[in-house]
Amino acid sequence: MLRKVTSQVYGTKKITNFNDSVAKFFSIAVFIIAFSAMAYWFYFDNSAKAWAAFTAVIIVACPCVLALSTPFTLSAILAVFDKKGFYVKNTDAVEDLASCNSIVFDKTGTLTTSENAIISFNGKLTDEEKKVLVSLLNHSSHPLSRQILKSISCYQFYPISQYKEVLGKGIRGIVNQQMVYAGNQSLLPFAIHANEKSGVHIVIDDQYKGTFVVAQQWRPNLAKLIKNLANHFKLKVLSGDTNK
Repeated sequence: MLRKVTSQVYGTKKITNFNDSVAKFFSIAVFIIAFSAMAYWFYFDNSAKAWAAFTAVIIVACPCVLALSTPFTLSAILAVFDKKGFYVKNTDAVEDLASCNSIVFDKTGTLTTSENAIISFNGKLTDEEKKVLVSLLNHSSHPLSRQILKSISCYQFYPISQYKEVLGKGIRGIVNQQMVYAGNQSLLPFAIHANEKSGVHIVIDDQYKGTFVVAQQWRPNLAKLIKNLANHFKLKVLSGDTNK
């Protein structure tokens, strides 16, 4: 039962399997020593000491210590990570980190910060179109959507239907009976010839309205961090701005 719970919560990596295999032999050794100690004192006709020796060995050298060492150790590691603001999917990832040779970063909101971003719009939106656009953006939690929404400063929203967030491309939905797109060029229903290849392109009711260009600010001390990591790992960046 303990092994089953441990494997479900803490994974089945090598450290867990190693402890399980060692615990089997450890348990056998403990019982051999315990019975030997009991037999020794029974041989000298001292049953009180015989039972005391047997229980002492079982209690002091209980194999549960090995079984519990894995969850306690991994919990302590996760607590240290938590204090540093570093979160992992599960404890299997903790052991994987020891053999890690590459690090892949998400750009927006990870390497960059949402504060003090410089946002410009190359195009033109009417007040009605702004209301339609913010109604779509308000449903997204993506950092770019929140930044653009904040820059438009329109707080009237239409109901939205058929909202969909397309991974790595953008968002779309029907607002006030108009299909609205906000994302990169691969999301749009038709090809465009915009000066800005990257950015958040806006299409409302099959009309291309322009592009939001967001100059995001890099996080403090990022250059130092990247330099240190580059000495030990291969570094890559994933971004919706490009398919490379």
